[in-house]
Amino acid sequence: MIDDVETPDPASEQTGVEESYPRAEQQDVLPTSWEEALAQLMSDGNEFDVRRALVSKLGRGRVDNINEFHAGITVHGDFLVGSARRTYSRRATAGPVNATLLADLVNYVRPDGFESGVDLLENSHLVILSGPARTGRSSRALAMLGHVLGGARYPEIVDLPVSVLGNSRWEPPARGRGFVVFDQPTRGGHAAHRLDDGWLTRVSGLLRDQNRFLVVVTGPPEGILASAVHRFEYVLEDLALPDPVEIVRKRVTTALPKTNGSLFDELVERTQLVDLLAERDDPHFATRVAQAVVESVRTGTDPRAAVAQLRSPHEQAAEWLSAPPPLSEIALVAATAVLEQLSYLWVVDAAVQLSRALGGGAGSTLRYSRKLVAERTWIKRVTHPDGPDTLRFRHDDLREAVLAGLWLQLDGARGKIAAWLTRLAAHPNVEIHARAANAAGVLAAVDFDYGVHQLLLPWATDKSPVLRQGAALGLDVAGAMSGQADVFWEQVQRWADDLGATARSRHLADTAALAAAGRLGAADPERALDVLCSLVHNRQWAPMTSVSISARALVESGAVTPLLESLLDWSGTPSDEQVTAKALTVFTYAVRHTGGANDVLPSLLVGPEHHLDLLAELWGRALDCGPVREIAENALHGWLDAADSARVPQGSVLRVLAGIADRSDDDVARLDDLITTWAFDTYPPSPTAARFHDHFLRAEGQSA
Repeated sequence: MIDDVETPDPASEQTGVEESYPRAEQQDVLPTSWEEALAQLMSDGNEFDVRRALVSKLGRGRVDNINEFHAGITVHGDFLVGSARRTYSRRATAGPVNATLLADLVNYVRPDGFESGVDLLENSHLVILSGPARTGRSSRALAMLGHVLGGARYPEIVDLPVSVLGNSRWEPPARGRGFVVFDQPTRGGHAAHRLDDGWLTRVSGLLRDQNRFLVVVTGPPEGILASAVHRFEYVLEDLALPDPVEIVRKRVTTALPKTNGSLFDELVERTQLVDLLAERDDPHFATRVAQAVVESVRTGTDPRAAVAQLRSPHEQAAEWLSAPPPLSEIALVAATAVLEQLSYLWVVDAAVQLSRALGGGAGSTLRYSRKLVAERTWIKRVTHPDGPDTLRFRHDDLREAVLAGLWLQLDGARGKIAAWLTRLAAHPNVEIHARAANAAGVLAAVDFDYGVHQLLLPWATDKSPVLRQGAALGLDVAGAMSGQADVFWEQVQRWADDLGATARSRHLADTAALAAAGRLGAADPERALDVLCSLVHNRQWAPMTSVSISARALVESGAVTPLLESLLDWSGTPSDEQVTAKALTVFTYAVRHTGGANDVLPSLLVGPEHHLDLLAELWGRALDCGPVREIAENALHGWLDAADSARVPQGSVLRVLAGIADRSDDDVARLDDLITTWAFDTYPPSPTAARFHDHFLRAEGQSA
């Protein structure tokens, strides 16, 4: 049942945000009478702007984009469970580094700055490699130790437990000259964050005295380590990544020496490796690509297919979240996902708002955002010669994958994301609020029931028509992407059936009317018409504007016959004057000539002959219905204007006019008055009206 308690304004919550976005007009304009509904339909700007702005641009979502997140790709701690990347678990005791890892150093590609890091290790005997996950820190640590230990193929390197970090009594073990600590985060953060100047200086001295070396792999500097006076003598951060193409080149040519030189370059071009590696600027991923290429060449299969199978936006998003990334980066990526293909400044402004809402402070300035865009190679800044720069993902499916991943993984932040998205959905810029609505649908598709109640229901009950439009679009996207079309229709039908006198029920019914005309309505027009039928037969006039807009949208989507037959049925009970007037009002709006790309008249008149018969009968009823007659006359005059300008076949319009006249003598009389006026008493006169007058009405008069 619908709760009749009025809901608070969802877009008024500004938790954690210093300044709010402008908000679109939020006056409650739902009609309460036929006159108000008619005035809205005849005014400009009442088309469903959100749907029109998004269907062609963001209607590419697929069901598997959501379902893959429920099918085994999970984030656990600092690692991606189920991925092929190398992991280093915390050790309880010291032990030798795996010989396989050491043997693989022969394939290591040295990034920029590697030599200076080796120099620092040789001088201080202690280096801390600090940075986010997936930046090659672990392989770099082993390669640096292998270099200072003489370049042996199997250097003696001991893997130490993290308990040595901060231990004031630690002494290097008897075995080994090189040591490494893989400091994986726990609930308390990284152990290295507790290191102070005293420990750094003491351990460096011990190692120097014994000519031994220690490299610690940890996250970005925080806590005590970040404020240590001497940390710059030991800590390396902002580590450059190896060239991913060179990683693949070295591994492939080492395993397959015959592919060296021009043969490898041809392989790169054939498999579009540069684009793929740019999407995933990750040394571990480059290694996987190399392994796939080697296996493909050895087995004689197509390397393009092998490489294409590695394109997984879901895995990429999950890997990114497993780091975890800083709030400012989360905000920028989320803003790009929501506002993809909008201008750079719109995206950055939205990112700043979200970063502040998540508790990231005011650090996300334009300058810092430019740095983040440069670092996230899977986000592309596109330059346009005739407009501002825009941001987009390199991979088409990354948008949905990122949105779903954020919604699933950011526990405790979903409410803040929902509030931020609501502010975007209420924005006066149609491109912004349309994209926000589409993004809300993607999030709701992750868990349809949860998403509807947490995101879309507050919009659907809001007094702002823009938010209700957003709820309708979001519902359509969620139903399509989740594969739960039946659940979508049950929800929308329930909102339509429960239309009553309260503002909440009127808002829900209005949202239901708009939702019925989306992609799911085009795919199943019978279900859409069930929703519209319920609203037409209700005594309330509130949703009639949206019902008319949705009916026209169904015509645009090709559902002409079922709509015309339904309108014929709804208007066929003369004893119920209100339902008849509603149905015929919907008809005149749905078939009116508007010109432009969205004009439905050409498709109506070039369809099967059955359409013309249905149109003639509906036009006759509309011209015979007192409340609707004036708008019907104006709409029919628009058809003749279209025929006069050759935008539609004149013969089809004449046949419809003849069908109207065939209904009865009263119809002939009404039509005679109209045609005579349009043919002779208006400026400019209508040639189509004149032809019909001369060749049909005059003949009718003579035969009478």
